[in-house]
Amino acid sequence: MPTLAAVSIAAVLVGCGSSAAVAPSQSSSRSVDRCGAPSNPDGYNFCGGTTLYNPASDICNYFSCIPSFWNGVGYVVQCRDGMLSQSGGRQGACSHHGGEAQALYAPNSSQTSQVSTGAEPTTPGSSAGGGTTGAGSGAVTPGPYGGMEYKGGDFNSVDGLERCYSDATIVNCIAAPSGKEVQLDVGASAVFQGIHGAWTEMGVRLQEGMSFTTPSQAITCGSSSRGITCTDSTTGNSFTIGDYQVETVNRGVTQTY
Repeated sequence: MPTLAAVSIAAVLVGCGSSAAVAPSQSSSRSVDRCGAPSNPDGYNFCGGTTLYNPASDICNYFSCIPSFWNGVGYVVQCRDGMLSQSGGRQGACSHHGGEAQALYAPNSSQTSQVSTGAEPTTPGSSAGGGTTGAGSGAVTPGPYGGMEYKGGDFNSVDGLERCYSDATIVNCIAAPSGKEVQLDVGASAVFQGIHGAWTEMGVRLQEGMSFTTPSQAITCGSSSRGITCTDSTTGNSFTIGDYQVETVNRGVTQTY
């Protein structure tokens, strides 16, 4: 017959065994595969997902970025030297860093690569406020920036042929039919950038008559039958870009390209 001491020891062993059985379930969470990307709170990775046009403001705390990272007007890519550039898809991207290696992606559920419309969910086929939508965009509703909750990013002419990128300090547009490109920086001249290959349409399409002002209240862009017109309120300088023509106005002098 077992002694009291033996029963006590058996109880302790059973208790330890129960605790050990629970342990694996507490530590069974799998590590996330980011295909070589460092751990980061936004889930950015090199595996695949949504092309990243508007990265989080702290992205360079987790990745190594080139010095001119925030001046980029494309999507985020890793250069061959391992540093990030925000000029993916643009001519000369990573030109001093060995060229482009691979794109960085946001999780598919993330909306950081698109201009947020601020719209409430709508039924299929409808768009709140009668707005038009572009590739991958949601419904456009009247808002504080003339039709969309402006966070910086991509927008297009009503037919999607003039494709633009904007943030608080610049607007850059390119015409898909001709490849002509123009850029306006706050406080500077509107500059014709030459002829390049157009990038894929992203973001919202602005209806004719729709406009918005950047958060700095400096540049206002509007859509019309001529294409896209952007004006810097601090200088009066502006540009208009259509399918085959770019017009810049700097200090009252008009030039056509």
